[in-house]
Amino acid sequence: MGFYKRFSNLLLFYFLLAVVEGVLTLFFTLSIPSEERSRLVLGYSLPRIFMVIIILAQLLICFWALWHVWRNPARGERLAVALLNQGRWRSMIVWCSKVLVLAVLLVLIAPVGWFEGYRAYIDRLKPYLVWTGLLGVQTLFLVSFSQRYAGVASFLDGGHVGEDSAGIRHKWGAILSLLMFLAVMILPSGVEAWFDGLPWSQPLEFLALAAAFPFLALFAWRFLCRRAVIITLAALLVVKLGLAFYAPCSGWNMYVYASPEAMAQNDWQRTYTTLMYPHLSEIFRSPLRHRLEFPIEWKTVYGYESEKPYLGVALTGFVRLPPDTHLAIVATGLEDGWAKAVTVSGEEWEIPIVNSLESAAQMSYETLPATVVRVNVFLVYGEGNWSLQPVFVFPGGTLGDLHGRGVMWQTAEGAAMPQWVDMALRMIGRILDVSLVIFLLLWLIWGLRQRMLQRDLDHAVILLAIAGCWMLQVLKPFFSSKSAVPVLGVSLLITGALLILWLFRRLRIGLTKEAGMQNLPAVALLVLGAPLLSFYAGNLASEVGRIQIYTTGSDPLTYQVFARQIFVEGDFWHRADAVYAYQPLYRYFAGLLHLLFGQSSAAQNMLDVWSVIGAMMALVSLGGWLQIAPVFSLAGAVLYLAIGWLTQFNVLLGAGMQEYAAMLFVMLTAWSAAQRAFLGWQKILLTSLCGVCGLLLRNDHLGVLGAAALLAIEPLQGSLRWVWAMLFTQMIRQWKTVLIPGIAILGGLLLQALRNYAIGGMFVVNQTQNTTSGWYHSLGERIGGVLLILNSGLSADFFSPGLVFVALVLWAGTLAGVIALVWRRGALARYNLSLAIMLVALLLPYLFFKPTATPPRWSIHLLPLAVLSLSVLAARLFEKANGKDLPQGV
Repeated sequence: MGFYKRFSNLLLFYFLLAVVEGVLTLFFTLSIPSEERSRLVLGYSLPRIFMVIIILAQLLICFWALWHVWRNPARGERLAVALLNQGRWRSMIVWCSKVLVLAVLLVLIAPVGWFEGYRAYIDRLKPYLVWTGLLGVQTLFLVSFSQRYAGVASFLDGGHVGEDSAGIRHKWGAILSLLMFLAVMILPSGVEAWFDGLPWSQPLEFLALAAAFPFLALFAWRFLCRRAVIITLAALLVVKLGLAFYAPCSGWNMYVYASPEAMAQNDWQRTYTTLMYPHLSEIFRSPLRHRLEFPIEWKTVYGYESEKPYLGVALTGFVRLPPDTHLAIVATGLEDGWAKAVTVSGEEWEIPIVNSLESAAQMSYETLPATVVRVNVFLVYGEGNWSLQPVFVFPGGTLGDLHGRGVMWQTAEGAAMPQWVDMALRMIGRILDVSLVIFLLLWLIWGLRQRMLQRDLDHAVILLAIAGCWMLQVLKPFFSSKSAVPVLGVSLLITGALLILWLFRRLRIGLTKEAGMQNLPAVALLVLGAPLLSFYAGNLASEVGRIQIYTTGSDPLTYQVFARQIFVEGDFWHRADAVYAYQPLYRYFAGLLHLLFGQSSAAQNMLDVWSVIGAMMALVSLGGWLQIAPVFSLAGAVLYLAIGWLTQFNVLLGAGMQEYAAMLFVMLTAWSAAQRAFLGWQKILLTSLCGVCGLLLRNDHLGVLGAAALLAIEPLQGSLRWVWAMLFTQMIRQWKTVLIPGIAILGGLLLQALRNYAIGGMFVVNQTQNTTSGWYHSLGERIGGVLLILNSGLSADFFSPGLVFVALVLWAGTLAGVIALVWRRGALARYNLSLAIMLVALLLPYLFFKPTATPPRWSIHLLPLAVLSLSVLAARLFEKANGKDLPQGV
């Protein structure tokens, strides 16, 4: 019964997670505004009250189960026995969960017309539907886990088959901590805070969520499994829930208008913020000092460029005036506008609008009462730079910003609350902010310490990482802003060379040690990824809150328009693009990042950076799978990054295109197929998911994604006849790990065609005019298309020494794979067949389809595989020079 006792511990996490989700469901259900005519009790309608009662009842049941499993472990063991043994109850639970999840998904993602007349009810039921669906998914995971070990005799004897229970607890603990951390970051603070909930539109939020959190999750995810961390995050979540429930909302309501007619009709523009706060365009919580900081991402629909720029802005809110102070609005770029303040007694006066802080300090003001006033501001912006900043004018002409003082509120109750309550709420918010910063710092320190205890790192590696970040500032004065050799590339090259020297010293035995370091990807992340991440995070943090200007009519701007149509306008199936003219998935990625991080494209650009870092880590990990010495894997990673920043190869980084994300999913598909840490269905599902995402990001990656699944087979080396015979033999023996991901990838293509048929009436993958215009008609053109990719875009009008070097790398890496398919002698006898097939499969589509785009766009996807191929070839040549024989039996 030993395993039953261990398994019952998972039930604690299950019910705890259900309780946390239930509390969030209750919060979001109560947060949905009710119509004025249907309010009955406490501002809620009778159906809403009935819904709340149902949620509370279900929440109490989950809490009761959590309490009893915790207080009485014997009950948990009995429930574990019921789940682990075949029977009607388990079968019924499985089928009910499946039906429940499918029903919820059907309701949530169904087109608008399917439930005509019931959409208002569905919108109010969404929190409960999501919770119910999550309970179904959690139940399926729990029962699936129990089925995996049902009937195994070793469990009944207290033994273990497969993954140890400590590892399973770690995974469940990490998932629970991850969900609680995200809940803390998502929930609104109410008061002014660094981490004030969605959208994450402040620089500190961006740095924490887009840079620090992914880095720490990759580097030290086991930190999230610790009991102290789970308790800490639970406490922070309780505090954040208290603020979200009881703290009044700070800031002012902002509404923006596209035209004078829209402003006259109060037809304000919806934004990504409107998805979280349906009654406004934006929450005015910080000064707007630049035109691009205004909530104008909706201008993607109309175009940023206009003969006569126009923006109408309306602000409403409440402010608590300190004694002997005056209020002024500083705004530039105005064509018209007025601002007024009204007291509770009805007294009204005009708030002066000036164009500079100096003018605000020099004006004469009438004496105002120290009280709570309602502020109404209407502004019309035209030519020139725009700005908006309300300020206090203190006696003597001293100015003070309203933001950060706890005086701006969306409701009169917030502005009128006692000062001690205001100070207490702000103090709690500040403590929560500081706690989250300390949490991230402790996470980093713990991760470094654990890696050192496990002998994955030493002080030299940590110093290398610090030096890599510091070297950027040291080298910057030596390069002009127009230099063709970016300082980042030189810094990465120097840091990488030092890291390789450290690895030489660490291995001691020499280059022929194949076992190497299993955690080399984490070392590469710290030493090579950290400088890269800090460089871009620092630059992109200044762009948080600002829209990015894309060229009119360009593909990046089109993706922005698509993302807005899907998320803001509610066209989930994107009927506006009835038959896909662009790759389908990236528009959803862009919209989701805008939903999380606001109108800025900084997070979307950071996705490109993380794609490069992820591809670099996958390259190092795949080197270990392909049984090459760690030094060669690491050298390949350094070469890959150096090419990216010593040449023009990163021309599309941050351009708003899907190229880097598509490349990442090719590498992730190969990595997941080759991972030894995943077994059975875990590996199959993960490989299938990565493959389908990669296909929907770029349809022409169909072949290479399918070939990546071959890496699930042990690395194939040997003579020509042996290696091909073993490939087919192993494919038959391990058909699930190869065939199922392949079918899933093809299924993604079929689903794309079915979607086009259901909405656009055409059973095609992409628009016909886009595909037929790209077909080659002669053999010379077909060969030329492949040569264009291998030459990294080199042509008479686009030539540089850097791209000549890139072309040499691409040619060498690709030719090694092509030759290894048909001729396997010497060093090529140990060249891995699966990698060779991936290289050829990546290039095959371009024998038929024209790769017409800005160079070297089409070589981005080939580069990491070509570098990996060169690493394998170099390792095999070194092994041959040292007299290493072929694998035994070949």
